[in-house]
Amino acid sequence: MSQKATFSLLLPAVLLAGACILAGCVDTGTIESQSPTAPAHVGNETEFHFSGQGNASADTHLSEGLHLLKFHVKKPAGSYPDDSTVEITTEQDGFFIKGSFTEGAYEAAEDDIWYNWSQIFVITETADTTVEVRQKGDWSLTITPSVMINGVPPQSFTGVGNAATPFFMIPAGEYSCKITMEEGTVIGAHLIRYDGTLLMENDQQVPLAMHELRNENYELQVGNYTSTLPVTIHDSDNYLFNIISDGIWSVTISPA
Repeated sequence: MSQKATFSLLLPAVLLAGACILAGCVDTGTIESQSPTAPAHVGNETEFHFSGQGNASADTHLSEGLHLLKFHVKKPAGSYPDDSTVEITTEQDGFFIKGSFTEGAYEAAEDDIWYNWSQIFVITETADTTVEVRQKGDWSLTITPSVMINGVPPQSFTGVGNAATPFFMIPAGEYSCKITMEEGTVIGAHLIRYDGTLLMENDQQVPLAMHELRNENYELQVGNYTSTLPVTIHDSDNYLFNIISDGIWSVTISPA
């Protein structure tokens, strides 16, 4: 049996936060009329649904390629839900994803009585798959193909917590990427190509591998972040942003 590779979608040993994207809550900004390139393979066309209360696991079968995990946790009476974790494992792959919010982000993320987050993951080989959830309250999840918009930069996305944006076309060239966060402790913004490849420069995820807000005792603290970073796109293709945050964020990519 080959050895399983286990990946965390958050590189530092800190939390992966919940997300709200407009479809669920990402504002996709200006949409142009240019057609995207022909799509690569992006996982099953059939959704996988799983729901429960408390810890649970289930088995399914996922095809090779990109998959979009969407997680929903119900707000308990008079409080916020505990952190949620989802572990996805096959013989070859493993993913551990943790979802939580700062208190300020919880207030911004509430969608009726639910909090929502999403992330992209890649199955390297079609396989039987186990999905394990750790959450004390009521929850549900779906695993679906990724979505796409018919747009090119400039593009803006906003959300709360972890989120995978839609795919959109980025022609080869030089770009600037403005990233902001409020009411958060950590922010990362990773461009992922349609074949599942992370965009990398100097062994770092582009445009922002990870930024943590810490106090003088090196403890995570809630605060704000703003930065504008250069991005070089060598190959015209469809890309998405995989956002890692526990705060309220925005990302705008524009031609330089």
